[in-house]
Amino acid sequence: MQFNAVYVGHFKCNRQRIADYKNISHYLKTLYKVPSIKKMVDLGHIRTHYY
Repeated sequence: MQFNAVYVGHFKCNRQRIADYKNISHYLKTLYKVPSIKKMVDLGHIRTHYY
């Protein structure tokens, strides 16, 4: 998710976002529902750090 939130827009390092890949995107959304993973991911902080 960090890749989507920062790297694609900021570094222009890929042609597509992870969200554009249906299966990978679905898998990541499933992972982020796991409480121990969800509490470790702070997209607001990630975006603020890079921008």
